[in-house]
Amino acid sequence: MKFLRKIRQNLLMENKTGKYLKYAIGEIVLVVIGILIALQINNLNQNRANESKIASILAQIERELIEDVHTASELNLYWELKDSLYTVAMSDSVTIEMYRESKSLRHFFMGMSKTLFKRMGLNY
Repeated sequence: MKFLRKIRQNLLMENKTGKYLKYAIGEIVLVVIGILIALQINNLNQNRANESKIASILAQIERELIEDVHTASELNLYWELKDSLYTVAMSDSVTIEMYRESKSLRHFFMGMSKTLFKRMGLNY
């Protein structure tokens, strides 16, 4: 900075206006170039931060989708079991042995009786 100040003072003292204007324009150009470089570095850092945030969001979405697929599979199995139990129950082919051996079938009938009692307004 002292070096540049000395050059400017020397040019003003010697009344060399043309050279001083060239010097001033050069100094302005250097400042503008410095600002442009700083802006470019800032943009690069901002882009890196945005890419990191996007990658984090995409990873979270992937985890949630995997969890949703797992939950959907479990629900599908549950409702397939319920459907098969309903089909067996409605076929009038359920025997007492089937009822004793199948915990799922017992739960199904218990749930059905609770539902029927509630619909009739009875407490069990």
